[in-house]
Amino acid sequence: MHLFRLSFLVLVLSQLTVFGQTPGSLDVSFGTGGIAESSLQQSVKLYPNPTTGTIFLELPNAIASVSITDVHGAMLLQLNNPTSTVELSVPGSAGVYFCRVEAVNGETTVVKVIKD
Repeated sequence: MHLFRLSFLVLVLSQLTVFGQTPGSLDVSFGTGGIAESSLQQSVKLYPNPTTGTIFLELPNAIASVSITDVHGAMLLQLNNPTSTVELSVPGSAGVYFCRVEAVNGETTVVKVIKD
């Protein structure tokens, strides 16, 4: 998808004329266009993903809770005041789940987990 957009942009820019003149060169810069990751999101490590059932979390200090929910929002598991390394069994059948990590300062991050 991004390659198509870039190719289209290059095609459009190659046809661009400025005051009747085709520019010899054109500087174009691209940003990520996304939302910057929070410090909590950058420091939480979850693996393996996809998983066959067990995931491992490496967490920073000061984590209040870790929970796993299904796609309907039903909480399947919650762990309060976890240690810095956690082993969790993802309950349920194959599908998509969400692992929510909440720090004691209220900052949260959610990681999509795929169970094969």
